[in-house]
Amino acid sequence: MLMGKVICAEGIGILIPASKYQGAYVARCLTPQEAITSRKHNNTNVLGLGADCVDLETALEIIEVWLRTPFYSDKSEEPYLGRFLQTVRLEKAVR
Repeated sequence: MLMGKVICAEGIGILIPASKYQGAYVARCLTPQEAITSRKHNNTNVLGLGADCVDLETALEIIEVWLRTPFYSDKSEEPYLGRFLQTVRLEKAVR
């Protein structure tokens, strides 16, 4: 399974080329809560960080929670699975 972290000054510019890889689902996260949500709701497998936007302590916390948060673990979150599967189908149709 593809997983990675990308870092640049703002954490935005690096996401553009990172998102071009098939199977890469990327998110820029500036808070631990964004990291949790990106994994849980969107099944992200590439984490973008902005070195000028978060301090080292926050960045390490973001990475930690992002790595340990699973995607879609509860039946009440089923809409997120459906949305993710639509994204996968769209990706296959475009490529």
